[in-house]
Amino acid sequence: MKTLIFARHAKSSWKDASISDLERPLKERGLNDVALIAEVLEKLNVQIDLMVTSHAVRAFETAKTFASHLSYDLAAIDQKERLYHAFYHDVLDIIQDLGDENDTVMIIGHNPTATNFANKFSKEYIANVPTSGTLLLEADINSWKDFSQYNVELKHFWFPK
Repeated sequence: MKTLIFARHAKSSWKDASISDLERPLKERGLNDVALIAEVLEKLNVQIDLMVTSHAVRAFETAKTFASHLSYDLAAIDQKERLYHAFYHDVLDIIQDLGDENDTVMIIGHNPTATNFANKFSKEYIANVPTSGTLLLEADINSWKDFSQYNVELKHFWFPK
């Protein structure tokens, strides 16, 4: 059994228009929202084996916030440029390349990727995965190479509010 947690980055700040999209930091609300979702994961006893994030500042800050709440080593967060402006197949490639020693993996990305990804696995249409929206998917597989929409079930979809 493999578990994938896919989270959209938390609410970011647009306060300083001179900052590039890649460099936008999180707002205080974003940090609080991640803490709420992390509490849900803690109550489920989720133990992250690997955390992968986009290299955008807001995504990396989201990953660091999740990591601090879930007792994950900050130095072990894997940043992937490919998750910034990713398409579904980019995310699927990353997943299928994961090491099989990792049973529970968390990926932090962006929209519209998060919403498109959610709809590949949801039985009901999801109009939007909001900031800090988090999906928990389970796959009855032994190898990440076998991860596909045919053997994965969306078990939970959480978001703040």
